[in-house]
Amino acid sequence: MRRTRSPSRPRSVGLILFDGVTLMDVAGPMEVFATANSVVAPAVAYRLRTYGVGGTAPVRSEAGVTLVPDAPLPRRPTVDTLLVPGGSGLRRPQVLAQVARTLARARPRCRRIVSVCTGAYAVAESGLAKGRRIATHWRFATDLAHRHPDVEVDARALFLQDNGLASSAGITAGIDLCLSLVEEDLGHATALAIARELVVYMRRSGGQDQYSEPLRLQSGTSDRIGDLVSGMLARPDADLRLDALAERAHLSPRQLQRRIAQRYDCSVTDLIARIRVQEAQRLLCGRQSIGEIAACCGYADIDAFSRAFLRRTGLRPSQWRARFAERAPVHGPVDSTGSEAFE
Repeated sequence: MRRTRSPSRPRSVGLILFDGVTLMDVAGPMEVFATANSVVAPAVAYRLRTYGVGGTAPVRSEAGVTLVPDAPLPRRPTVDTLLVPGGSGLRRPQVLAQVARTLARARPRCRRIVSVCTGAYAVAESGLAKGRRIATHWRFATDLAHRHPDVEVDARALFLQDNGLASSAGITAGIDLCLSLVEEDLGHATALAIARELVVYMRRSGGQDQYSEPLRLQSGTSDRIGDLVSGMLARPDADLRLDALAERAHLSPRQLQRRIAQRYDCSVTDLIARIRVQEAQRLLCGRQSIGEIAACCGYADIDAFSRAFLRRTGLRPSQWRARFAERAPVHGPVDSTGSEAFE
């Protein structure tokens, strides 16, 4: 077993609080850094401190849980890592302006500025992301890009790191990002030990579209088309030929084509490819062989699977697995689906 790396000195982490903060954007990152301390004990890796936009008055999260800041938000914070979570409260103009000014002033004094989910609004408003890529929750990416055309908003990435600026997609992606930051600071073994303790993936592969896309496809009303697509998502290896799908939906092939185009803005053929490839991406995170995955996703053989996957992702399945599932899973606790929960 690889030993964890001992920190040379504690690193300070400041986290900004405000009314209307997303609770998990706060709790997830703090658990990662706090668990790092328990992993390297008796050494101390991180000293955590929360700063309130309104001083030390308690703030109420979106979930209704009250949080009490340790100190007022300094005019010029001096910490190693300054983290701004998301939440509807941040997007109130007065709060957004104050936090953005603070981030701009803090940047020369902080090694890292980190945003979780819609915390990206404050980073973009501060000017720190001008000409750079930043991640945020897929549902807010279009709005953020419209507000800040000088920022490249990435709606696909789970998290991004770019020369002292780090950002993540929604909620649990903040945990992914902070595990990556700990890995950078203290090494892979320490980050993996934290992931085991928290019973989370050390490194999820792919982007947030693999999580948002199935939900979007299931977001239709419960009618014959919605039920048909739910069945396709559940069994991508079933007979998904147009005639078979039309019969299942009690429609003619032409009617089905029209209904699918109206709801999903694509052809039936394209919808099938999307469903099968997104399932393949999920399965490539695990240990099944490429041939087994091809069969599970309804492809006649590996060559057909590889061509279809390449058309939609720009990578062959083996390349995608090598790029995103960077290390082979180790034996350890499993998640609720029975798959390995760690890399």
